[in-house]
Amino acid sequence: METMRQKHIFLVEDEMYLRESLKLILRNAGYRVTAAEDGSKAWNSLSILDKKSEKVDLLVTDIQMPGLTGLELIDELERFDIKLPSLVITGYGDKKTVIELMRKGCSEYLDKPFEPPEFLKRVKTVLEKEELKKAEREKQLSLIEEEKYQINRKVETYKQHFEKLREQVDLAMSAYQSLVETGEDKYNIPIAYRFKPFSEMGGDFVDIKNTETGCDILVADVSGHDMGASFHAVLVKTLFDENYRIGSDGQFFFQLLNKQLIEHGQGKLKQKRILTAVFLRLNLKTMKGEIAAAAHPPIIRLTPAHPLPDRLYTRGSVLGIFEDAEFDYRTFNIEPGHRFFLYTDGITDACRVHGPTGIKKKLSGDGLDGLLKKYRHLHLKEMTGHIWQEVFSFCQHKPQDDMLLLGVEIPGGKNVQDR
Repeated sequence: METMRQKHIFLVEDEMYLRESLKLILRNAGYRVTAAEDGSKAWNSLSILDKKSEKVDLLVTDIQMPGLTGLELIDELERFDIKLPSLVITGYGDKKTVIELMRKGCSEYLDKPFEPPEFLKRVKTVLEKEELKKAEREKQLSLIEEEKYQINRKVETYKQHFEKLREQVDLAMSAYQSLVETGEDKYNIPIAYRFKPFSEMGGDFVDIKNTETGCDILVADVSGHDMGASFHAVLVKTLFDENYRIGSDGQFFFQLLNKQLIEHGQGKLKQKRILTAVFLRLNLKTMKGEIAAAAHPPIIRLTPAHPLPDRLYTRGSVLGIFEDAEFDYRTFNIEPGHRFFLYTDGITDACRVHGPTGIKKKLSGDGLDGLLKKYRHLHLKEMTGHIWQEVFSFCQHKPQDDMLLLGVEIPGGKNVQDR
């Protein structure tokens, strides 16, 4: 019977002593264990097991390993649609690693060093969660079968329901599209905007509000590319509209947004998402700029007086995870001709593959800086257009994520290309 089947755990750890110790701990706890000494060997074994339809209940993997890393192994499994819950063991347990693990759908993580009881507890927790998910799926399947039965009895009713559902999906897609469509000629400052969604429903979007003294600008990146991501994009948009109405700063906005995201993740809807964002306020009367950020790529500044791009770093927590999240806030002087570029990580993560070797290369922040220097002499819209074309050429026109690039310029005085 399925309920009596011994749970099968696949262990990947390059340190022989730790690998053998964990194998012994798991086997003594009653688990069947298959082990590999690096990510590449693990991928080969897991792909063979998948082809043989041999069930693996849990992947336990280290992060830093020769061949494929733990994160790259998870990526490969996802790419080939091999669904496995994962417990990641890492000696690099900072918030950045946690964020990356959550983006990849990791079930649980554990920092080195750890004690055997804690390790077994995490293993048990993940397996129990998977059992609950399985029970819920079976329940849903049962409900679906019942629904099919009712549908077969009332075909016309089904058709009407289907049409209404399709209308709702179309409305959701239309609502998301309205978020990401930004005109370039209706703001107090010149802007140039490019956006390429990974799918019709996604997470990246920009919003700009004209204020009495300038503009408030928000660029956000919600994880995922589904209706849930679109729902959260609408939530962010709604809160940004309210923040504009009351005139609060970026720190207050991110604290409020973080609270709402956590509440939605814990409520009945269980709509848990992580989100990064950056808030830029430009005051053309005081000639001051203000930035607040939430674990988002830094804004890049170009000035006529300096040939190199300047990254305006501002520390901040990712949104939607930590109740005690903090968001630093900084101000700086602005002058006519200053340009600012805001973007999401789909730009710097743009990747190309060298055909003969299969080696992947990312554009990276240095690559983006190079494009900014290369085209800084052009007008803002022309400059942004050329950078966008180069990014797409670099990734061979196959983006792996939403890609968003926004350029803004402080009006008045001479443009960069006239200097």
